[in-house]
Amino acid sequence: MMVIAILVTFSLGVILSVIEIWADWSQETKRIDQDSMQILEIFRTSAAEVAYSLDKNLANQVIKGILENEIVLRAEILDDFGDVVAMATRAKKSGTFSDLPQVFFGEERQYKIVLSKHDRDLAVGIAQIWIDPIIAGNDFFDRSIAIIVLGLTRNLLLAAFLSTLFYIFLTKPILRLAGEARAMIASPGSGSALVIPPEHRDNEIGNLIDAVNELLRHSISMDATVEHRTQELANTIDLLKQEMANRELISSELENKNAELERFAYTVSHDLKTPLVTIAGFLGLLDRDIAANDKHRIDEDIDRINSAVDTMGRLLNDLLELSRIGRVSGDPVICNLSEIAKQATALVRSEIDKSGTEVTIENMPEVKGDATRLSEVYQNLIENAVKFMGEQKSPKVHIGSVEKNGMIRCYVRDNGVGIDE
Repeated sequence: MMVIAILVTFSLGVILSVIEIWADWSQETKRIDQDSMQILEIFRTSAAEVAYSLDKNLANQVIKGILENEIVLRAEILDDFGDVVAMATRAKKSGTFSDLPQVFFGEERQYKIVLSKHDRDLAVGIAQIWIDPIIAGNDFFDRSIAIIVLGLTRNLLLAAFLSTLFYIFLTKPILRLAGEARAMIASPGSGSALVIPPEHRDNEIGNLIDAVNELLRHSISMDATVEHRTQELANTIDLLKQEMANRELISSELENKNAELERFAYTVSHDLKTPLVTIAGFLGLLDRDIAANDKHRIDEDIDRINSAVDTMGRLLNDLLELSRIGRVSGDPVICNLSEIAKQATALVRSEIDKSGTEVTIENMPEVKGDATRLSEVYQNLIENAVKFMGEQKSPKVHIGSVEKNGMIRCYVRDNGVGIDE
């Protein structure tokens, strides 16, 4: 920024110098025009006499008089017919920068006046001169060089002055601010904010320090947030590791359960054979005792057979419950709840009829689910309702559903005493 400001100042100084030179050139052009016309006016009368009388001697004297002015390169006197009465020229001076005056004032500047006699009522000819721009603009170029030298000197001094001001009031405070900011970033506990010098409280440097303090506070807050998030991520990773360990433990337990299940299945298959052997044996004894008409032995045989049947029933129930543990559910399908409830009711119809329970099923919507599992749920609920009806004179069970907030809630209601908690 400081370099840009100095360049702008230097450029403005150059522009001012150019404007000053242009104004001087304009004034110099007017002066050359005035001096040239003044030369012609001085010799107007004598030149008119030459054009009128055509006196060669007088013409040469007038021409020489005009050429005595060093800015005049060429002079001519013409009669009223345009013929040259007298003419004289001088060689143009040349130099290292002889082309530069031609740029400002042209290669040659021509001036002329009309010559007349008898109070200018009678035109007798024309007097004209050509001016050397190198000599005519010599003073202008001297002044221009002086303006350029003085302008450059002034611009350099102004640039040096501005550089000093920029360094004292801008660069130096910013460098100090940058150093303090780097130190604070390197040592976060060294301070909470940069100090604003009293002389910069109400200027741009003070505003810049406020902005840097805000950035530092935001950076510290971001660092704390990142640290907090990092800790949360580490905790999450720990939880995931713990979850993986738990899953490995569960997997190990499942393997043990499967092994235990295999042993149990072997044991059950062996135990199931025992009641069957018992039943088969006592059936043979029963046949013999019936033939012997031994009523006491017949009753004893029947009791033994019933006991074996009960044992087998318990074993089968245990095996059924075991098969339900960890059973994989079937794929969900669209099924009608009313039909499923009717099927479940049919499975426990003997218990319903025995207890005299009235079962009603309302129309329920179709749902997507495992029909087998739903039937088992309804069967268990209906069995419990009938089993724990109590001494109810007119036992009733009602099966229905309620839809609320896009969800379907199914229920099995009865008017029994229920189950004690």
